[in-house]
Amino acid sequence: MATQLPHSPEIIAQYGFSQGHLHLRGLLLGGVLALFAICFIAIVVEELFLGGRRRRRAEKAYREQLNTRGKDSDTTLPGQ
Repeated sequence: MATQLPHSPEIIAQYGFSQGHLHLRGLLLGGVLALFAICFIAIVVEELFLGGRRRRRAEKAYREQLNTRGKDSDTTLPGQ
């Protein structure tokens, strides 16, 4: 049996494209997977170690405080 070259007709017939394209596709998919993993890890680190939940709670409390001040004050426009 002869050695199959990366662009031999047998390989192209078997896969529909050459091994070079398979390698490129693998690199692209690997890159996308790596970016996904990096983003996932960044989100986890932010939530666990940088106070993501505490910051959101503080923002919520601040918004509620602003809403209660707005309801208590007499700054509403006529007709509202």
